[in-house]
Order: sequence, then C-alpha cells, then structure tokens
Amino acid sequence: ESSSIVCLNMLDFYTAFDAVILLIVRSPIEVIPSSQAQGVYRRKLVVANPSLVSGFQYNTIVPNHSFGSIVPFGSEFDAWTRLSETGKVAWRWNMINSKVLQQLAHIPAHKQRIIRIEDFTYDEYLSLDSLMPLSPLPQKTFDDVRNKRPGKTGTLRVMRSPAQWTKQERDEVISLTGDTASILGYD
Repeated sequence: ESSSIVCLNMLDFYTAFDAVILLIVRSPIEVIPSSQAQGVYRRKLVVANPSLVSGFQYNTIVPNHSFGSIVPFGSEFDAWTRLSETGKVAWRWNMINSKVLQQLAHIPAHKQRIIRIEDFTYDEYLSLDSLMPLSPLPQKTFDDVRNKRPGKTGTLRVMRSPAQWTKQERDEVISLTGDTASILGYD
C-alpha cells in the first residue's frame, strides 16, 4: 500500500493477517517539495473548534486532499498553525514515520523490513524473497517501476527545491524531522 495514512494501521494488518511489513521510506527533503507541489497544506484551514478534528475542508485546491491532510488537534493545533507550509509537511512526515516506527517495535524482526527508496536496488528487491515469497520481476521492469517518481500524476504548482527554503523553513524541517530522519538513516 502506498498510502502513508494506511501505514498508521500496520500493526493491525500484522495482527489480523500475520502480514509481512515492508516499509519503503523516502527522505523528508524529497517528500516536502513534492507534497507542497500538490498543495497539501497550501490553504489555511477552516476550524471552528481546534479541540476537535478539523474535518472536510471545502477551501482546498483539490477537495479530496483534505482527507489525506493530517492535521493535529487540541493543544498541538495552535503551534502547528504557526508553522510554514514547509514545516507543516515536515510535521506530517515526522508524525507518520515516528508512528510507524512505534508500531514496528511490536512486530517481530523476521516479519518486517525498512528500505530507503534511494537504496532500493534490484538486488535488494530480490533479497525480499527471504522475507516473503516473490515471483520476481525482470530487472528492466523493476527499473522502470523504480525510476518512476512517486505520485507523478501531475502537480498543481512548481516544486521549490530545499535550496529555496527560508531559514525558518530549514529550521522547522531540521527540528521536526531530525530525530526520526536520523533513525531512518537520513542525516
């Protein structure tokens, strides 16, 4: 499953189906510009009561994005609203990946693997056979799939590179993703 929100239920999948969990992660530095180009947190949220979940947002560029735009509520909401758009996406990356790591701590090592997408080679793919039975793809097919950028169904605006981030944005990304990114091998 490629939905980061579904990852929040991976312990349930493991428990219910004795599932093997393969987590392919992507650097926050790569995720953030891509999410921003899709406009995930571009517009201000309309929230009447910050102690409740924000709910459907009619003012989004693409209304269905509000379903995948995780937003904190309660005491964390106020601090989150003061973040830049870059910081909000960094918060989302960190929240999802830290929750996933918490769940993986309850799943036996022989039933899981974490692979950084940039390290996912054909040999690494073939080694997954020790984790779960595979009918391997030919290397050319693997390479074609591997080289496609995630979510490339068209973006709504041009991606800003990390070199274009302000000092505030850089500081937010470092403070919000640093610990989790380091655990996942991103420095």
